[in-house]
Amino acid sequence: MYQDYDYSAKKENNSGRVSRTAKIIWGSVAGVILLILIIGGFSVIGAEDVGIRVTLGKVAPEPEYGLTVKWPLISKFIKFEKTTQRIETSDATYTKDIQSADIKYVFTYKIVSANAPELYLSAGKGYEEKLIYPSLHSALKDVIGRWTAQDLVSNRDKAAAEVQEQLKNDLSEQFFTEIS
Repeated sequence: MYQDYDYSAKKENNSGRVSRTAKIIWGSVAGVILLILIIGGFSVIGAEDVGIRVTLGKVAPEPEYGLTVKWPLISKFIKFEKTTQRIETSDATYTKDIQSADIKYVFTYKIVSANAPELYLSAGKGYEEKLIYPSLHSALKDVIGRWTAQDLVSNRDKAAAEVQEQLKNDLSEQFFTEIS
C-alpha cells in the first residue's frame, strides 16, 4: 500500500543547493574584499598638495605627488597644501607707553614641499597652532612693545617690516618660505 520513498536523493539535492549558494555568497564576499583592497591601494595627491605616506605609524622620508600606490588598510596619506597659505586675524597687545593696541594683520607663507615629512614629524598636522601662531603672537608683542602709540601710528610700515623680519628669523626656513 505504501510505496517506499527515497529520501536520500532529496537530501543530496538540498545539500548540493546549499553548497552552491554558499559558494556564491563566499565568492561575492571575497570579490568585495578584493575590490576594496585594490581600490584602497591607490591614492591621488592633488597638484596643490604634497602627500606624506604614513605606514603603521612610520613616516616615509620622501613626499609623494600625483597618483600613488600604498598598502591598503595599513598606509595612509597626510596632505599638506603647498600653495600660499593665508592667515587673517587680530591680536591685542600693549605699546611701550602701555596703550592697548588692537592689531589686525594678514600673514602668508608656503610650506617647503621637500621638507613636509620633517614638518609633520616635528609638529604634526596642527603645525599652525604649534609653530606659526606662537611666533606671530611673540613677534607682534615684541615689536609693538618697542614703540609708543603715537610713533606706532606714524611708523606703521617700519613696524610691519620689523614684525616680518622677526617672523623670518623665528620660523624655520627649512619648513616655511615666502613669509610676509
